[in-house]
Amino acid sequence: MKLTLLHSLLVILAVALFFGEAQGSTSAEDIWAQHVYDSGLDRDGKPVQIQKGCEPTHILPAEGTTPIGVAIFTHGYTGCPQQFFDLANILANAGYEVYLPLSPGQGWALDASGNEVLDGMPNLYEAYRYRDFVEMLNQLAAASNGLRMIGGLSGGGAIATAAMNSAKIPYDRAILIAPWLHARGTFLQNVAMIFERFLPLGFHQTVPWGASCLSSRSHGRAGYCQTYISNLACAENFGLDTYFSLVPAKTKAQFIGVEDDPAVDNDTNSRAIEKMQLEQSAVCFMPKGIPHSFFSRFDNDDDNPIWIPDFEKYFLAYAVDGTPFPQAGPSLVEGYQQCQITH
Repeated sequence: MKLTLLHSLLVILAVALFFGEAQGSTSAEDIWAQHVYDSGLDRDGKPVQIQKGCEPTHILPAEGTTPIGVAIFTHGYTGCPQQFFDLANILANAGYEVYLPLSPGQGWALDASGNEVLDGMPNLYEAYRYRDFVEMLNQLAAASNGLRMIGGLSGGGAIATAAMNSAKIPYDRAILIAPWLHARGTFLQNVAMIFERFLPLGFHQTVPWGASCLSSRSHGRAGYCQTYISNLACAENFGLDTYFSLVPAKTKAQFIGVEDDPAVDNDTNSRAIEKMQLEQSAVCFMPKGIPHSFFSRFDNDDDNPIWIPDFEKYFLAYAVDGTPFPQAGPSLVEGYQQCQITH
């Protein structure tokens, strides 16, 4: 009798735990809806307007396709989800459900005078906002069905790297595009000079991206063309924290860098590749002269970026069946291969 009673109590407890977990679990739809809602609020919970091209974007698989899974791509620092619009549509036509989230505090609309509003981005003491964002992405992936893929460019590449590195349920694919784990030295030197010049104002000074960013607006580029030093310092610290936390990857990852990248430090990225123990066949660098945000037609000054069709073809092959990007011989980045690309 005692055994029967104990058995009954255990069954009741198991059922209670099961239904408790079911009720406590959050669907991908709810996680995404919360992200969209949060993206339209400032720190004080007041509504803000988001630029066209910067709205969090969700694309369902094309009608008639066989569902593959979910792909999540995070845009570059001061960029917007539009950077991945073309790639997202390519994957949706292949059967992927695609999420393009908006990084914390970015993409706010211009003010009444046409000035960029930079106040929403994480400042030096708000790296936790990036970590919370990474956790949201991992929850979104875990709540989705089928193959799971994560990717990102530059600052978004650091976020994608952090997500892959910390996910409790490993991703099936990851594509890390010129991740900002550490800014290039000459770039940091310029920032340091500005910081020293404007002390004690310091972190409230802006760093402009220059004429190329402003010029790309003619191609419809959204986002910002400058940043506060405090926001820059936070992104740099997050990238370095991600680098130092790296462990051997459990994900089949593809790394794409850019030779002589003006924004990110390739020496740091080379060491990151080693720490993640990525296969040499899954690493290549775009030839020197191709820009940092090379795959986004919105970000290119060139009216005919001839390398994009090749990249899109290889990107699709990797996303669908894990085929590594083809290589074309030794890269200027020592120890690695150049991507085989028209340029």
